[in-house]
Amino acid sequence: MKSSLANLVVILTSVLLLTACGTCCHREAALTPAPIPSTDPDDATMRVAVNDFLAETGAPVSSMYEYKRVDLDKDGRRDALVLFKNPYGFWCDQHGCTMLVMKAGDDKFTLVNAIQPVRAPLYVSETGTNGWKSLIIRVTGRWDESKDVAMMFDGTQYPDNPAALPAYMRFASNPETRVFY
Repeated sequence: MKSSLANLVVILTSVLLLTACGTCCHREAALTPAPIPSTDPDDATMRVAVNDFLAETGAPVSSMYEYKRVDLDKDGRRDALVLFKNPYGFWCDQHGCTMLVMKAGDDKFTLVNAIQPVRAPLYVSETGTNGWKSLIIRVTGRWDESKDVAMMFDGTQYPDNPAALPAYMRFASNPETRVFY
C-alpha cells in the first residue's frame, strides 16, 4: 500500500508540475502573415497584351514577333521582351527592329517602353540599375563602327534608342544571358 501510495503521489506531482509548467511557461507565438505568392502570368496572357498593343497603336494585326520571358525586375515574375520581325517596313529598317519591354503583373502585362532599333543577339545582364537588369544590345549597320551598348533602366524605362549610347565593354565579372540569337 505504501508503494502504491508513493506511486500515486509521484504521478500526481508529475501531472501537477507538467500542468503548471504548461500554463505558466506557455507563450503564444506571434502570428506572422504568410507572404502572398506572386503569380507569373502565362504566355497566352502576354500574347493578349501584345494584341492589345497592336490594336491601340493601329499597327498591322498580321505583325510577326518572337518573344522571350525573363525576370527583368527581380520580382519573381517573368517579364517579356517582344521583338517584332514583320512587316519589315513597319517594324524594321536597315538598322534593326522594334522591341517592346513588358512588365509582368499578377494577371497581366503592361508596356514599359519600346526600343528601336534592336538586332539580335540581345543579352540580359545579371547586374543593372534601379532594380532592373540591364539589356546589352548590338548596334550595327550604321556608318560608324558596330558596338555593344548597355541599356540601363532609369527608374521608369529603358532608353528608347540604343544607337545614341556609348559602347559597352564586357567584363567576365558581369554574367550575361543571351535571349535573342
